[in-house]
Amino acid sequence: SILCMSSAFHSTGDSNLNDMNCGATDDTSIVGELSQQTLDIQIDSPSLSHLVTNAHDAIRIAVEDHGLANLAFSFNGGKDSVVLLLLLVDVLGFQGLQRMCVLTFAEPDPFPEMEDFMHDIAAQYALRLWVLDGPFKEGLAAVAAQGLQAVFLGTRRADPDGRDLTVFTPTTAGWPPMIRVCPILDWGYQDVWAFLTTRQAPCCSLYAKGYTSIGVPADTVPNPRLRNPQTGGYAHAAFLTDGAWERAGRVARTSRL
Repeated sequence: SILCMSSAFHSTGDSNLNDMNCGATDDTSIVGELSQQTLDIQIDSPSLSHLVTNAHDAIRIAVEDHGLANLAFSFNGGKDSVVLLLLLVDVLGFQGLQRMCVLTFAEPDPFPEMEDFMHDIAAQYALRLWVLDGPFKEGLAAVAAQGLQAVFLGTRRADPDGRDLTVFTPTTAGWPPMIRVCPILDWGYQDVWAFLTTRQAPCCSLYAKGYTSIGVPADTVPNPRLRNPQTGGYAHAAFLTDGAWERAGRVARTSRL
């Protein structure tokens, strides 16, 4: 289900993070137990297989260090978030994921296609998706105030916020204290699509229209590198051969973390 709330973590009802049972248990045995149920997916690329293994390890370390009750997953519906969602399911299982706080930060004018996709994913995976409707910094402070110590992010090194990160990085000075956990930090653009294709993962319909990096309508257009000059249409995002042009359809925005 999707619940909307202010940066003070009050939903449209009377619920807050405590009502969600976020922080209900520090049991980490779920990692070892449910990781045995990981889907047996064959990945042809040795390099991608290595990236997946490292990502699984990062997730396990985060749970062992902080406890599932003190972790959150920041989900925005983009391709990288979907990759991380699947990796979390691999390690934690559906039950573990459903016990985790799943956060998203509201945009003032989002793509309707992305909102629809996030509703569909929340229903499919039975996520308790909490939408922070307020300033990003205040929202993060509210997360930290509830005792959450670390947040899983789908950030990659190609992202503007990812260049100086490590897999486990504390927030910068002046921000609420929290560890940013980025299991797919070293994944490339082609790695993301190879993984999503192999897993036959659901993705937002905008990717089929040539969007390769999705923000909001005000700062995002289809990637011009995928435009067919004869038809005026755009190829699917997976057909972009050079990941260096991933953000060719994006206008630069201010860094958040």
